[in-house]
Amino acid sequence: MATERITFAENNIDSAHAALAQPVGQQGAAVAAIRAAEGAIGQAKTLLDAVDQAATNIQQARDGLPAALDELRADLTSAAGLTEFGGPDLTAAVTSATAALNATNADSDPLGAFHDAVTADAELDRAIAAASDRKLAVEDLRRRLDRTLTDATTRIDAASSFITTRRGGVDAESRTRLSEAQRHLDEARSLAESDPARALVSAQTAADLGGRALQQAQASVRAWESRQPMTGGGGSQTGAVLGGILLNEVLRGAMGGSRGGGSRGGGYRPGSYGGSSGSRRVSRGGRF
Repeated sequence: MATERITFAENNIDSAHAALAQPVGQQGAAVAAIRAAEGAIGQAKTLLDAVDQAATNIQQARDGLPAALDELRADLTSAAGLTEFGGPDLTAAVTSATAALNATNADSDPLGAFHDAVTADAELDRAIAAASDRKLAVEDLRRRLDRTLTDATTRIDAASSFITTRRGGVDAESRTRLSEAQRHLDEARSLAESDPARALVSAQTAADLGGRALQQAQASVRAWESRQPMTGGGGSQTGAVLGGILLNEVLRGAMGGSRGGGSRGGGYRPGSYGGSSGSRRVSRGGRF
């Protein structure tokens, strides 16, 4: 191509000489011929410079290709650990990278091989970065879920313990909230592996309901205590009523008395809990 441009320039130079040999006023064609020759010479120079630069570029590609392929192999190894987070983008990038790695045109087309390796690695890097972000997000989500599950379990345990030991003074709303909290906690645990995002929502709901159940139960017990008469009776008896123990014993004792003919006094006697005076054991007619 450079030779053709030079030949074209020489022909136009000859044309320009011929035009300049014409009488004054008929030499206009010389300008166009000279400009055409100049353009052709400029392009010939560009073409010859490109040939020289190509030798440098090819050598650079040959020298840089091994490192590019090594990086491609390393990135493929990294991508293998991100399969579940990469999606179709990572799959496509891995396919392109593998094809570039296995190409056999490094000798016949080093520039092309180098380009393919660099391009494939850039695509793989982007896919790995996106997959890594998703992995970090999932790991962060799982850490938050673990912490929230612990918080919900702690709050529900506290509410359950409080309600169980004070059931005589706790209203139905507290128990309902506790039951709902436990249901959401069970749901969160069942979804923890398959859908951690939904599991986190359920765990947060469980923690909130558990806390509200405890607060409601505490308010209910305070209201119950405010209604109790200020008597000189032992605190243990009041505690037994609050815990729901004493009422159960009275009922059980009454049922046992009706079956067995009754015990002295027909049921509960202060200070006895259904047994003989001074004893904490249960009489034959009833049991805890």
